[in-house]
Amino acid sequence: MTAPSTTGLNLLISDKPDIERDALADAFARGGGEVHRLGRFWDPPVFDPATVRVYGADSFCLVLQQKLGLALCSPADDLLLHVPSRFLQRQIVRRTLTDALTTLPAFVKPVTPKQFRGAVYSSPEELSAECRGLPPDTAVLVAEPVTLTAEVRSFVVEGQVLDAAIYEGSGALESSSRRFAMSLLIGSENTPNSRSAWLPQPPEWPAEGPASRPASEPRPISRGVHPIVNRRRSHSSSETNPK
Repeated sequence: MTAPSTTGLNLLISDKPDIERDALADAFARGGGEVHRLGRFWDPPVFDPATVRVYGADSFCLVLQQKLGLALCSPADDLLLHVPSRFLQRQIVRRTLTDALTTLPAFVKPVTPKQFRGAVYSSPEELSAECRGLPPDTAVLVAEPVTLTAEVRSFVVEGQVLDAAIYEGSGALESSSRRFAMSLLIGSENTPNSRSAWLPQPPEWPAEGPASRPASEPRPISRGVHPIVNRRRSHSSSETNPK
């Protein structure tokens, strides 16, 4: 696959060193774009919004969105609710914080990121202590506790899975990891801000074996592939109807 051209575009990233971010910046520069490392991101230089691409943590991207008038290109906070259960291999439901207190033990995380720590809570007292000060109607995601052996991050460009790497846990990467990630990409029409159709799970995929590591948040375990972008966001001002 030919690397996409970034000529005429501006990538805005933090000035703090980060291996993943630096690799992205190098690729962006090789494509012809200009990389800007911002320290005072709350007071950015003036750019034509149509040329701006932003990559970084939530606070970095959201502040630049407000300052530069950008449109966010990021997965919806409730994306997991729209993923077919065959990919999740567990039940995930939306509840209020009050309702969640009656369903424990369970994994509970806020729909709005960072309101409290997503974790397995064993008792109402434990969850109440963590969520002290939040309104009773705070929206949360509730899932049955699971264990994971490994988590794999897939690297995707223009709808193609270019590579995959384990970023937590251990295990052997197989071609099925990429096939699973590709099926999620092709079958993304039923998720928010996406445009294709879900494929059925290939019949040759075996059932998952036992897992060994407690899950810290509700993530799919089929083939160890994470079907959602992690909380580090990418933003593009040129997408009026982002995928």
